[in-house]
Amino acid sequence: PQITMKTLLLLLTLSLILQQTCAFAGNPPLTTLLSEHASTISALKKVASDLTPTPPSNDIFYLRYILPETSSDEPKPLDEVTSLLTENLSWRMNEGKSICTAAENAVAA
Repeated sequence: PQITMKTLLLLLTLSLILQQTCAFAGNPPLTTLLSEHASTISALKKVASDLTPTPPSNDIFYLRYILPETSSDEPKPLDEVTSLLTENLSWRMNEGKSICTAAENAVAA
């Protein structure tokens, strides 16, 4: 059977949610992480607001850039986190814009 674009976008969205959920396994509770990294999240929100007229407002969006790859790693330095965020937002506003828009529309439907 043929997979429709809407089904594909839904699967992609669910996959991303699952990846984000698994990324938090073994870490402190989300509220603790948000509190511990509040100043870095605030700095990243400022960077995002300088890059795009509609920056993401969800603190968890920014937290995923900060958290280490594994539980034994230290949090990433601010310059690395800022670079990752800048690259991602640039992609979302340019070559990834149609993908992001389609995913937002699929989730809203």
